[in-house]
Amino acid sequence: MGAVPTYKKFKVINEMVKVEKNFAICLLCEIAEVLRSGYYKWLKRQISPSKKQREDEELKQKIKRCHRKFRGIYRYRRIQIWLKVVYDLHVNHKRIQRLMREMKIQAVIRKKRRYYGRKEAFLFQIVLSTEIFFSHFKSECFHLHTFQTASEVNDAVHQYIHVYNHERFQKKLNNLSPYQYRTQDA
Repeated sequence: MGAVPTYKKFKVINEMVKVEKNFAICLLCEIAEVLRSGYYKWLKRQISPSKKQREDEELKQKIKRCHRKFRGIYRYRRIQIWLKVVYDLHVNHKRIQRLMREMKIQAVIRKKRRYYGRKEAFLFQIVLSTEIFFSHFKSECFHLHTFQTASEVNDAVHQYIHVYNHERFQKKLNNLSPYQYRTQDA
């Protein structure tokens, strides 16, 4: 039973004890190759969660809120920025990634584009930034929805542009939205 995670062994022991009261916990722990004290510690955590587990549950709710608000387009690094800006929470990205994995939350991932090299022309930089915006726009707005009428498309475009300018925090802009970045100097 070495390949089975310890918490699963504890669950099996707990179920066996619930079903058949005659089983000795000491014997079951010995068969499962786990410590009896570890089982009792796990059992206590199931009854009253630890501080870290309570914090993780609160964090999971905030991650779900972000995931719903942005319709699943944020990955763990952008959720980290969102938590920092909105809730002033400094959370490690690996912790967010682990919690998202536990909740089976995945972001919609854009297809990688081929890299054609770097050109230094100013005009190319303007065109490139426009192309980047529209690639994000298509993958985060158009490819996620099916539209029936032109007014639905119009509403989706306006909503996406508002979210992009006012609510979408960007790491390269010092974790500010484009609107906040433009108005901070004024």
